[in-house]
Amino acid sequence: MMRLRGPVCSCCKARPYFGMPGDARPSCCANCKTADMVDIKNRKCTCGKTQPFYGVPGDTQPSCCAKCKTADMVDIRSRKCTCGKRQPFFGLLGDARPSCCAKCKTADMVAIGKRACKCGKTWAAFGLPGDARASCCAACKTAYMMDIVSPKCSVCGKHAVFPDAFGKPRQLCAVHSAEVGAHLLSSPRYSRVSNDCLDALEEETGHEFPFRYRLDKTTGTWSGSEFAGLIPGRALQPDAYNPRRREVVEFLGNYYHGFPPDHPQHSSFVCVGGRPALELYQETMTRLDLFVAAGLRVSYVWEHEFTEWQKAAAVSTALPISSILRPHNRTWPR
Repeated sequence: MMRLRGPVCSCCKARPYFGMPGDARPSCCANCKTADMVDIKNRKCTCGKTQPFYGVPGDTQPSCCAKCKTADMVDIRSRKCTCGKRQPFFGLLGDARPSCCAKCKTADMVAIGKRACKCGKTWAAFGLPGDARASCCAACKTAYMMDIVSPKCSVCGKHAVFPDAFGKPRQLCAVHSAEVGAHLLSSPRYSRVSNDCLDALEEETGHEFPFRYRLDKTTGTWSGSEFAGLIPGRALQPDAYNPRRREVVEFLGNYYHGFPPDHPQHSSFVCVGGRPALELYQETMTRLDLFVAAGLRVSYVWEHEFTEWQKAAAVSTALPISSILRPHNRTWPR
């Protein structure tokens, strides 16, 4: 049978990748190409060895690789914010391309891209049942809309953040992942990843937290408790507390506490209960303010930074976990 969809070589057997230098489209496959043809689908740098990523500002196509680029060239294939650190998602209304990341954007900038909500402030995650693409963010959604972006548990339909029996991530909820043996159910007030974080912190610093939950990884059982009563009239219990050092450490899971301002999902991620990440971030920081006001030394670790630290620590022990421990003060970015 002949290939009926997409461009085909003149032999009608394969997709074309090769053409004459300067051709806009490929015309021949690897078997039919002539000696003077080049691969114009996977274009190479002028050196002919690697794919190009760099070009002069204003170029629509990259022309040079990292080794061949000149001093005035920039990466135009993986575009960066003006700060040069993160991908841009925001720009002025009417801009064809985003120019700034969430941290660098100005007040008059809006989210640009197919995933942007119609309000232009953040990404869309909600839509009507049956919609192929989300159209609204958590703030703009109507009563009939639902989260159609976040993965759902294939058994119960709840938010899926745990793997299935084959190890495929974000397929099942905690309960059904545990039923197939892919996830160890945590304490009702705690998570295994936060336990690993505090274990690593205690091991590095040599300071133990008498008040925290602990997981026995041999038996899979939990023990310990959190300390209540640090804030009069408030039922606040920190993840870890050392009364002798008057020290509080919190592990901030992103689904429940959002993301910090320097993260691209700070104002776009949809958290527990369909609430915006920005809203939960502000609530979390305000709660930590209460511990500081009570004269406690407060610090915290973000879940996404800890998982990255775990990957790095598996390769090298040069990076201490204290490098991702953020001290909290009452002048946090708002």
